[in-house]
Amino acid sequence: MSHSARLCADYREYLALFGPHLSLPEFAQAYRATRRPAGGRDRRARYRTLRAWIAAAAETELAQQRERLRQCRIKLAARPALKGAASEERIATQRIVRAHYRLMELRRSEPVARAAGARASSARASAARV
Repeated sequence: MSHSARLCADYREYLALFGPHLSLPEFAQAYRATRRPAGGRDRRARYRTLRAWIAAAAETELAQQRERLRQCRIKLAARPALKGAASEERIATQRIVRAHYRLMELRRSEPVARAAGARASSARASAARV
């Protein structure tokens, strides 16, 4: 049902219940002032809660991976030929970039147009900063 059809139906219901105290334009103005989309506030609150949860998880992962990277660099400083530590360093760096990217996506307020491979290049650019 369109907005105008719903407005007319509600106006007819109002007339049946209370009589012709308001004209249709006055009713429409009052209708717009009091009506909200169904579930609009709940949806926004759930969205904010979900974003906060995702941000907290990303922050936790970022801290864990930074600690992992620090430990790997200590091992590599002692013995540079350790393949396991080098692999751990690579994995930690990739996960830091991913978590940092997720946080950047959550914090931005404007939509960004991207090409198909733009996410990977953006992640690589962020890796240079880590």
